[in-house]
Amino acid sequence: FAEVAAEEPDNLNHVRNVALTEKYLGSHFHELGDMTRALAHYRRAHDLDARRVRAAPDNRQAQLDLAIDISGIGGIHENMAQYDDAVAAYLRSLEMRQRFAAEDPRDVYAQGRAAYAHYTLARVYTAMGQLPAGLDHARRGVARVEPLVTLGDSYRLNHAIALQTLAA
Repeated sequence: FAEVAAEEPDNLNHVRNVALTEKYLGSHFHELGDMTRALAHYRRAHDLDARRVRAAPDNRQAQLDLAIDISGIGGIHENMAQYDDAVAAYLRSLEMRQRFAAEDPRDVYAQGRAAYAHYTLARVYTAMGQLPAGLDHARRGVARVEPLVTLGDSYRLNHAIALQTLAA
């Protein structure tokens, strides 16, 4: 993908493919426990998606991809117990996701992604010992995903995760 994108550097679809591959690699190394390599790949994805957003500021897909990159970076910081950095990344991602959800309340994917950001923040705040903030975000995550449970297994799973986070 990088070779194809290099041949047509203004083709944002090619740039997206490279960014997606970087995210997949980041996720792979995250699962392996290699946080340094995972973070490097997520940061490259972030830079590519930020370039796409600058080139096409109204492109929702580019903005959502960037929000996912930011969340991935937050996940690496969370696993490294760098909680302040994790919260900063997760809050930035949440802000973007809430904007998408508000712009189109019928976009169930955006609603689900906003819920995910809330219960992810809840988990980090709880790990930091900031239980009121953790409880607030856990409740918001449950409230946001609850109306979606009839739409499919992935939303039921997210609802279960949100409830588990609230219980914790």
